[in-house]
Amino acid sequence: MDRSAYDKLFELEKRHFWRIGRRGVILDVLERWAPKGPLRLLDVGGACSLISQEMTRFGEVTVIEPDLPTAEFAARELGLDVRPAACPTTCRSRASSTW
Repeated sequence: MDRSAYDKLFELEKRHFWRIGRRGVILDVLERWAPKGPLRLLDVGGACSLISQEMTRFGEVTVIEPDLPTAEFAARELGLDVRPAACPTTCRSRASSTW
């Protein structure tokens, strides 16, 4: 993805009604259904979203982000544990395979 697209996505995250509503739904589900006590949460590909930062109120959040500049930005600006990594393209769905 073009670098400027990540910057636009991050800006939209702050003010777009869909992004704000999505965060609210996710946080509400965690609030209602998550087990009590600190959680260990994994956000895959979420370094340009604010949900990772907001989920820290439930416990430890680790973000996996395939785009290195975005991972570095999130770690620096949002104070998140962001690890630059991606799923291999050879991942298969459990539904379509016999493990």
